[in-house]
Amino acid sequence: MVINMNNSISALITVYNKQNTIAKTLGSLLSQPREFKEIIVVDDGSIDNSAEIIKGFVDKYKNIKYISQNNQGVAESLNVGLRMVNTDFVAVLDGDVSLDVDWLSKLIPYFGNEGVAAVSGLTKTMNPKNLWAALAGYNVEYRQLKIKDESVDHLSTTNVIYRKPVLDKIGLFDPEFRYGQDNEVSYRIVATGYKLILSKKTFCLHFWPENFTGFMKQRMHGAWARLMLVRKHPKRLTGDRISGLRYFLELPLGLAFIFSLVVLLFRPDFLAVVGFVAVLIYIFQFNEIYFFFKNKKVFIGIFMPIFIVLRTIAWLSGIINFFCGMKIRKERNKKI
Repeated sequence: MVINMNNSISALITVYNKQNTIAKTLGSLLSQPREFKEIIVVDDGSIDNSAEIIKGFVDKYKNIKYISQNNQGVAESLNVGLRMVNTDFVAVLDGDVSLDVDWLSKLIPYFGNEGVAAVSGLTKTMNPKNLWAALAGYNVEYRQLKIKDESVDHLSTTNVIYRKPVLDKIGLFDPEFRYGQDNEVSYRIVATGYKLILSKKTFCLHFWPENFTGFMKQRMHGAWARLMLVRKHPKRLTGDRISGLRYFLELPLGLAFIFSLVVLLFRPDFLAVVGFVAVLIYIFQFNEIYFFFKNKKVFIGIFMPIFIVLRTIAWLSGIINFFCGMKIRKERNKKI
């Protein structure tokens, strides 16, 4: 089946404090060989110069629409934009990506199969020279590339094209999810019998946080999102093809390493145990460590146990935040 793309695709970008990257995102959309009928940018309460940069594009290009709102989270921002879309397909992007020049032309043909609801390209790292960006970005690249075929059960809203009627059918994004909204909508799409495709023919470059705080927040939000997902979709306790059970088993290994390091402070003879747990981490993470080495990130590969500790601390913070939030909500409901 040949897809006629004349005036049948829109683009939607959600933005929150993306002054350093939104121009690249819009520029890469405008550089695609086929024109989008409209490009909708939803600013979710940015407090930097994102608005000024976007308005500069709006003044220059008639097909770009700008919406500003108080901060409501990514899911609700996506829904606000999607309610304005009246095309058959909609490309959804984060405001910190840059698309491959052939991104659109490589992904659209997949929709020749009417059973395909969404297609995404790979997510590569825009700023790999930064330690924290490489640590987060290459982890995602590794997990995507290890999938042998193209059929998946989760696509990120970093760079994805949806069949719009399918999103309408399932009720758009769940606004309760401030993080993990792409996982949640993917699970509902798959549950209706549609296919999701992760194509390795094209990609986007994604800008990752470049400092310790940003890295830890990103991991903490991931933990919070996973608990939200399990609460709504209990069958997804072991994750999905992108983030499976092996990915989550990193947590107990990290906890074991942290525990052994704490004991070592009081018992020097515990060094052998610390070494044993570190070896287990090297063995368990061997393929990912090799991936870092192959991408010339030797430092990260060598000190992987330490970075596992950081990931674990961030995950624990997210877990604590989730359950504290649950308790607060329950107390508020009792008072109502």
